[in-house]
Amino acid sequence: MAFFDGGLGIGLALVERIATLHGGEVMAESAGTGSGSKLTVALALASGHRARLDN
Repeated sequence: MAFFDGGLGIGLALVERIATLHGGEVMAESAGTGSGSKLTVALALASGHRARLDN
């Protein structure tokens, strides 16, 4: 996969907005330049639904 340095720059902002509208949040972590990033999206479960955990 080639590195692409471009685009509109709205992807993560859009994900954050959608997550927030659904009662969730987006968290980002990085150890610094060149080490990559870890993005986590957390959403609330709908009432009446059970969580499924894949181990």
